[in-house]
Amino acid sequence: MNKFDTDTMNALTDRARNERDVVLYRALSIFGDPNKTQRLAERACTVCFYLRRGGLSGQAFTAWSCLNCEQLQPEWHNTAHPRLCEGCAKKLNCCQKCGADMDLRSRMKQMNKRR
Repeated sequence: MNKFDTDTMNALTDRARNERDVVLYRALSIFGDPNKTQRLAERACTVCFYLRRGGLSGQAFTAWSCLNCEQLQPEWHNTAHPRLCEGCAKKLNCCQKCGADMDLRSRMKQMNKRR
């Protein structure tokens, strides 16, 4: 029979403390952007690169189309496919993964679809 004792509580406390430290590190990384060169090469905003890494997704090859040019893209290796193709993400200076502005800035004028 399992019981909640000091050893169990300490193990759970260590796990919670480690999770807190990871979250804090990731949050601070958004502002310091220590891996900016890699992040930009991956066409990812700071939120996707530092906070959303390793998220949940289904393990199935997934057909998807770019939200901007609407072109069918090669199948993605899981269900967490990008929102934009690499070309559109680069032209629009947007995160390929989520579609946000790469600098997380709001834009004032309406964007036209670019094909």
